[in-house]
Amino acid sequence: MRHRWSFSNHIGAPLIEGLIFVHNALVGYSLRSNIKIFASGKVASGFAILKRVAIGADVIMSARAMMMAIGCIQALKCNSNHCPVGVATQDEYLMAGLDPTDKSVYVASYHKQTIYRLAEMLRALGLDSAQDLRPWHLMHRVSATETRH
Repeated sequence: MRHRWSFSNHIGAPLIEGLIFVHNALVGYSLRSNIKIFASGKVASGFAILKRVAIGADVIMSARAMMMAIGCIQALKCNSNHCPVGVATQDEYLMAGLDPTDKSVYVASYHKQTIYRLAEMLRALGLDSAQDLRPWHLMHRVSATETRH
């Protein structure tokens, strides 16, 4: 029996571990101030941004969350030109369902709220800027009675 599974879940390093490794390697070789680290992948909240910046990212990119804000339903037809909601198609009939004037309000609101939530968390941490975030600002519960940096 032939097994079908995605290699993407089984190769490379997970984002968080990879980000920590790259940041630490660049610091170790005194290159960190010369190189910017970009991070993406399932960034859909202010906390996701905070977490990635705290462990070393300089720039955060969010594609999926913005696609969802514009109306993507993840029909998985992006490469077929048959996106049912008109987000990923050149078919004029399908594109008619996507009103950029209307959807841009949703995207702008989503982005504004995401940044607002990030700012809220920074204030709760007593920080003035995301640039002040460090890994020790993140705590992970490892048991019912113990948390670790």
